[in-house]
Amino acid sequence: MKGVFISILLFVTCSVAAGQNASISEISITDGLKTQSKIIRRELPFAVGDTISMESLRTKVLQGKENLMNTSLFNSVEISLIELHRDTLCTSFRVDIALEERWYTWPVFEMRLEDRNMSSWVKKMDWKRITYVGGIKVSNMFGLGHKLELRGKFGWERGGNIKYSRVPIGRYKKWYLAAEFETFSNKHADYITINDKPLQLSSQHTIYSTIGANASITFRPDIRTRHSLNLSYSHQKIDNTLLEANKEYWGNGGLKRDVTALTYNFTYDQRDYIYYPTTGFMIGGELHLEQANSFSFRYGRATMDMQYYSPVSQRWFWSSRIKLSASAKNRNAYIYNKAVGYGNANICGFELYVIDGEHFITQNNSLSYLILPKKSFYLGLFPKWRKINRPHITIYGKVMSDFGYVWSKNQFIGNKYPNKFLAGWGAAIDIVSYYDIVINFGYGVNNWGRNHFIFGFKSPIF
Repeated sequence: MKGVFISILLFVTCSVAAGQNASISEISITDGLKTQSKIIRRELPFAVGDTISMESLRTKVLQGKENLMNTSLFNSVEISLIELHRDTLCTSFRVDIALEERWYTWPVFEMRLEDRNMSSWVKKMDWKRITYVGGIKVSNMFGLGHKLELRGKFGWERGGNIKYSRVPIGRYKKWYLAAEFETFSNKHADYITINDKPLQLSSQHTIYSTIGANASITFRPDIRTRHSLNLSYSHQKIDNTLLEANKEYWGNGGLKRDVTALTYNFTYDQRDYIYYPTTGFMIGGELHLEQANSFSFRYGRATMDMQYYSPVSQRWFWSSRIKLSASAKNRNAYIYNKAVGYGNANICGFELYVIDGEHFITQNNSLSYLILPKKSFYLGLFPKWRKINRPHITIYGKVMSDFGYVWSKNQFIGNKYPNKFLAGWGAAIDIVSYYDIVINFGYGVNNWGRNHFIFGFKSPIF
């Protein structure tokens, strides 16, 4: 009876919908998956009963494939249209979705290079500057997309964390919860920047430690839009030698402080593949507010991130990114003056340097050539472990051209890059593999005559 009702509804809809000539009568998903079907259907921009033009249907099928890949739950996604019935007004289709799931439980062992980026670490090759991370990560718990992470750290940094995230709530599952507890300590800390490089203070005992927790809620009104609100608290301590080395280290004269922070994030993401996009765009923004010791220290920062990707031809791709940040605080504090060279605010040719300041803008451009299209192969090492036994690889070559500027009111002697025009150029090879692994290496030069090799490695699997 239900099938008859849907067929009648589709016929009536097709008959009255001007200019619409395709309907979805059924969605078929691979059997035997751990992932529950409602999690998969939630990522699809179409549903049973939809009637749209053929062109729109093809576009939505492509978007559905991209959405499912960007969940990081699947190694491969194939969506095909099977014609079921055609008349002069409408053609009905069954949508077949073939998925290969990833391996969701991973023992974690990581050697984390304790520098701003891999290029800086390779330049020093200090094998003591490594933090070893061990633990376990479980994705897609209960087939609902939940994620559990347990990590312990030792070596350069000591501590650990536990995090549970991606928990949908509400009738329409558009709200997500996450919570984390973390503690760590270190015998080393960067305390000042001179000659555009951070100087480090080391000790035989703990020089910096913190313990804290945070909770966040994310609202996802549609598949590619997110609003997140994060509230965090931490209790932090430093050794007296650190404060003696820089009285403006963290904005007050005490050795202890309690910090509360509130962060709002917004993203509107239309990129095809978030770990290595080649088409689409993304607009993101962040507002971060922080206070310490009953508002004796106050800090605020607003950041905007805009990215654009476009194919130039079948194998050539263009990308451009602009990032802007502005901040304010009631007292000068070294650890809050981080601009270019930290996180993902970078300029080619300046990987070995940091540029401190209150505000900055960076503009990154690249032209990429697809050297090797996506190629899958069979390892043969673990015949029964198909989820890790069939890797794929894609190789790009690219040239880069970056620009930027950092505004700084509190400069230390010898730092020549703040309040100056910055530009850099380079060439690199990017290797993209399964489980969102990206490896890159190349060479960069900047407008101050500095040049060096570039190395990078990103592995969200861990």
